[in-house]
Amino acid sequence: MPQATALRPSLLLRSSMSSVSGALPFPQPTQLAEAAAELPYGERCGPSFFPGGKNIAVGDLTSTIVHGNYNVTILNHDAERRTDLSEDGPGVSVDEIVAWLDGPDFLRICQAALAQRMPGTGMWFIESEEFRQLVEGRSIIVWGTGMPGAGKTVLSSFSFKHLTDTFQGDKGVAVLGVFLRYNERCALRDVFAALLCQLVKGHQCAYVYMKAVYARTQATGIVEQDLVEALRDIFGALDRVFVVIDGLDEVDDEVRDGLLHVLPSLGANVLILSRPLELCWNHVPGALRLRAEARNEDIDLFVEAKIKLSSKLQAILNGDHVLIGRLKARVRASADGMFLVAQLQMELVLQTARSVNSLFKALEQLPSNVDGIYRQTLERINAQSGEDASIAHQVFTWLLHAKEPLSIDDLQYALAISVKDKTYDAGNIIPVPLMLSMCGALVTVDEPYSRYRPRRRVRFIRKHFSWQISYLGH
Repeated sequence: MPQATALRPSLLLRSSMSSVSGALPFPQPTQLAEAAAELPYGERCGPSFFPGGKNIAVGDLTSTIVHGNYNVTILNHDAERRTDLSEDGPGVSVDEIVAWLDGPDFLRICQAALAQRMPGTGMWFIESEEFRQLVEGRSIIVWGTGMPGAGKTVLSSFSFKHLTDTFQGDKGVAVLGVFLRYNERCALRDVFAALLCQLVKGHQCAYVYMKAVYARTQATGIVEQDLVEALRDIFGALDRVFVVIDGLDEVDDEVRDGLLHVLPSLGANVLILSRPLELCWNHVPGALRLRAEARNEDIDLFVEAKIKLSSKLQAILNGDHVLIGRLKARVRASADGMFLVAQLQMELVLQTARSVNSLFKALEQLPSNVDGIYRQTLERINAQSGEDASIAHQVFTWLLHAKEPLSIDDLQYALAISVKDKTYDAGNIIPVPLMLSMCGALVTVDEPYSRYRPRRRVRFIRKHFSWQISYLGH
């Protein structure tokens, strides 16, 4: 006799176990979601029918689940037959579903930002009253705003990690991340697909649900509305869902407005970090707002970390707390809440300081605004050897005038073409670390957009710098 497949209520939102004639009406998804809300943490995918069983053919079925103080009745539904609802049975794999959804891998941006975070920074953000309400409340939206270069991506990445660590092992909670970049254009459909990819990878109930959707729509393709309905059903089957969105200002209006319309309607707790977007606040009038910027204590920790990592600065400062305090104070004053400015300032100090006097001179000459920082960085780039400066200028030119985002391979090949005779020579390819060092920390390389699109893209450190470098000249 065939073994039974484990069936769970939250996985039967839109499908049946078998095709039968005269089947009873199937309850609405909201009814099941409401019943599922009574389940304790860790059991949100619902109790199993026939635990440990496989491949049972069930005809008409009316089953009552009794769990504590609630009862749920699951009725069969006359629909297309579903098979292989268990993970260990034959059928489509997680990787196949993820490849089919073809959503961008936003979390690699998160990982890259976490690698740049200095230990101890950003604690004020997760200890804020607004973040506490996000963690403890329901359908809460927190919107943190800051100027470009304020360190918002590091804050959002740290918040994502904190939420993931807080709810680790709780199967009823999903923590999802959307990290948007101006040079990686994506449609609203791509964002929804990415969220489903993360759910499928991390939650068995989402995987089983999407297997049925895959079987139903593989031939015709899945459209945006199907993705939204899938998110709605899976969110409803979970106890809580957190969505962290970074860079909402870096996408076009259609994507931005679509996310602000759909995600709150799904009942998720949403954390947004972006530059100020006053025109969009009417979408979420009840959102809790706070400023996302580098606090003084974060700047101090950053400077201390740079000193520890630099044998040159350690030798010059020689543990002089007065001098270290003056360095911190100068960087704090010039940074004005922008981590990017603090980073560029410390790069200038590391490049120019040779003694206590030269360190003081470097501190006195530090620009007090972003334009000045960029200008001084460009001057330092131009002060390199003629060939190094020329290569940096070529990189800037390619990035400024490319019609689409360039991969690091594209840029390397372009630089290997002789300007004089227009010929390509593989022997002229410049190693990536060397090329980036010539550009004075103004250019960075992103990790691949997706494991299925393994192209590492190169870009300016901030979107507005592409205009700035053109304005200042290079």
